[in-house]
Amino acid sequence: MHASSYEKVRAFRDAYLENSDQALVSVLDVGSMAHEEQDTYRPLFAGSRYLFTGLDIAEGPNVDLVPRDVFYWEEIPDGSFDVVISGQAFEHNPFFWISLAEIARVLVPGGLVAIVAPGAGAVHRYPFDCWRFYPDAWPAACAYVGLELVEHDMEARPADPRMTGFDWHDNCMVGRAPTFSDRAAEEAHRARLAAIVATRTALPEVGPEARVGPALALYEQRRADAFPEVRPVAVNPTKAWMRAMLADVRTRAATVVHRSKAR
Repeated sequence: MHASSYEKVRAFRDAYLENSDQALVSVLDVGSMAHEEQDTYRPLFAGSRYLFTGLDIAEGPNVDLVPRDVFYWEEIPDGSFDVVISGQAFEHNPFFWISLAEIARVLVPGGLVAIVAPGAGAVHRYPFDCWRFYPDAWPAACAYVGLELVEHDMEARPADPRMTGFDWHDNCMVGRAPTFSDRAAEEAHRARLAAIVATRTALPEVGPEARVGPALALYEQRRADAFPEVRPVAVNPTKAWMRAMLADVRTRAATVVHRSKAR
């Protein structure tokens, strides 16, 4: 992750957690794997006050928990974590709204979530690269899963060599899980989250990098005729180790009994 993302999560910790009188704070990092020796958020939650768990779709550095079903974390009971964080992960998640519903489920009532996701930037597959998050993204997403949107902002600074990450125009949010006046309201909220998670399907295939048929081929030919000096921008291909990781995820998912679909 880049420096500005790290600093956003550090600011979240300092503003919301450091002055809390809660003795032990459980933290779940969604999409925690440290790819290619990247930094992680774990040092921000070191020490005896924080209980940190890293979750990702495959084993690797900074990963403590690999759910059998990457979109239904049956290993985690409802209301298990005080805080959930995620950075530079949601753009790679084909069905991020389902993961956000799971985040809402595993948070304690009134628990906090902080997410950092890019609003711009080049294609970078781990193993997918599906989304960019614009200013209206978090209001819409939080409303869908029943989270209170406490604050959100999209980075507007130009690239600066003194701190990496400004050019990704990260959209950072802080949300809060609802509290409930009665059992019926809580059950209705959890039923809605279960219904969202039940819409999950198999992960999409990775590659080929493009699927060009007659319409796109005709467009490309006309563009080349009109602008012969303009060359297409190359898209980074999916790395072999990412394809292998995704194959393992598919194999694991094939053995899972989707309990929420059977209800």
